[in-house]
Amino acid sequence: MFFVDKSLLIKEFIDTDADIILLSRPGIFGKTFNLSMLRYFFEMRINPDGSPDESLNYLFTDLLIWKEASDYLNLQGDFPVIWLTFKDISYNTFVDSLRKISKIIQYEFNRHRYLLNGNISETEKNQFNEILNGTNDPQLLEIAIRLLIELLERNFKRKVMVFIDDIDTPIYTGFVFNYHDKIRAFIQNFLGNSFKDNPNIYKVLMTCTLNVFRENSFSSFLNFNAYSLTDPDFNTFFGYTETEMTGILNQYMLQEKSAELKKWYSGINFGGNTVYNIWSMNNYMASIQTEPCAFWSIDIYDELLKHLIITSSILVKQGVFDILSGGSTEQSVSADFSLPDLGKTDESFWSFMVHYGYLRATFVKQDHNKSIFKIEFPNIEVENLFVGTIKKWLDETVGEDRILFMIKAIKSCGVIERTPSYFEVGKTPDTLDSVEQLFYEFINAISTFYKFKDSETGNIVQVLYIAILLYIKNTNRVLRAHKTDYGDSIIYIVPKYWNGVKDDVPEGELAALNQSVIDYMEGKKHGPKAYIIGCRLPVYRNETLNNACTLIHHRLNESPYIDPITKLNISNIVNIAAGVSRYRIDVFGSNYGKSIMQQLFSHTDEKGNISKRSRH
Repeated sequence: MFFVDKSLLIKEFIDTDADIILLSRPGIFGKTFNLSMLRYFFEMRINPDGSPDESLNYLFTDLLIWKEASDYLNLQGDFPVIWLTFKDISYNTFVDSLRKISKIIQYEFNRHRYLLNGNISETEKNQFNEILNGTNDPQLLEIAIRLLIELLERNFKRKVMVFIDDIDTPIYTGFVFNYHDKIRAFIQNFLGNSFKDNPNIYKVLMTCTLNVFRENSFSSFLNFNAYSLTDPDFNTFFGYTETEMTGILNQYMLQEKSAELKKWYSGINFGGNTVYNIWSMNNYMASIQTEPCAFWSIDIYDELLKHLIITSSILVKQGVFDILSGGSTEQSVSADFSLPDLGKTDESFWSFMVHYGYLRATFVKQDHNKSIFKIEFPNIEVENLFVGTIKKWLDETVGEDRILFMIKAIKSCGVIERTPSYFEVGKTPDTLDSVEQLFYEFINAISTFYKFKDSETGNIVQVLYIAILLYIKNTNRVLRAHKTDYGDSIIYIVPKYWNGVKDDVPEGELAALNQSVIDYMEGKKHGPKAYIIGCRLPVYRNETLNNACTLIHHRLNESPYIDPITKLNISNIVNIAAGVSRYRIDVFGSNYGKSIMQQLFSHTDEKGNISKRSRH
């Protein structure tokens, strides 16, 4: 069993100038634990009859706060405390969520029901009893905490501390289940009534995963501050620091696992400090797995993630592609945003992904009023989670078998030697018509499922590229052309370990490659093979589909589009060019300028009628 001392959070909390604090951190980095520690340090322990209870100072006498910050010891057990947690509010109606909030407030009032025997007016007593009886009156619930604060201060002649865990959960849940405006208005009124111009407050700390309150939501609060995970404040108290992890691994004599565990569970950046995910590390240490694995799972954010990716802009999808391919993207990130705006702006997408913990943000520069961050995966666990979520969605909408078959069709184009076992018997896609057919099926499935218009086909092409990347990345690297003409998009598929001179396969990994032995041997015999896939959308230029396909096909054989491949000393290049619309797709193919096939059939006309040449 190991112990990590985070008690100096108590000092930083008190030293912070703000009296009302909103602190956002991802959900598995110890928010609830730290909030509980603050409560047990500051709370004046009271028995149900109102008499003093035993002090909890013995919990802290061996901790850093006791040894290094003795000036704060007189605050231990010195405050009435109100404690609320909204983390379990996940109901699909406003009424049910309000009932749950009523139960939470009722529980806290019941903890302090001894106040009914103190200095309390009849009106206050009636309100207190209504709350104890489980009222669902929104107006009474909105003023309930202010009432409790006032009664506690009057009874103890001491200002009150308030801790609220996961204050954003009801608002996020309302957004998912379409009652966002109602629940947000209630929470806004609840907080305003509780804390605005309230002289009986000593300190308030609220935690959240996402700061879903607009910047002006707390503008009328005196001494308020919001701290996001990009701020340096509180940056060592959530998650395990590198120093703390060294101590844990030394205790368990697992020093040799340090590098591997860092790849799996570290990487989230809190205000310039890189930390480990507490939840996953605790689970790993509890079971001492021989190999790291994923312990973090996603909840209702799963559906929102899938929705955001498919409905996001082309630029966002290109950024997601860059991250999935092992790279990064530079984007602006905001500390606060409105959920109804989520997905409507690129910044809101990246802000959501960073604050939820899917992506790591490292500050790069200030661009006027925008903070620009380098965004990438923090570790293997999160990358696998992210990839798994997208793959699950692709399987539901397109079908994993069709995507894998599409990958095989791409790789079969221009194959020089092949044995019958290269693909499944009876399912060998030998020509570009299979590529065209499968591209069309993919685009049609996505556009039908999400009702995309023809003008939005560019979004579907980016999803196509993401799918190719995810299902081929074990054996190949997939790169994106960053500078293309408007309406064009190009990706490059190259051997995973080709370094421009030879296959630089790490020792011991060759046997583990999920790669056709024939593919590998073909590379040895004929040199490495690369694929360039380019799509052009005629809708942006009022071109015919045939012209669009012809133009992008020519460009794939020319500089600068072919340069990333030739710079790797790869001459065995298969080009696949496609003109794409919502209802039709045409494909050309060539082997570095040498035609593989002439233009293939068009599946349908613009009205969706199947042509005689179509096999769809």
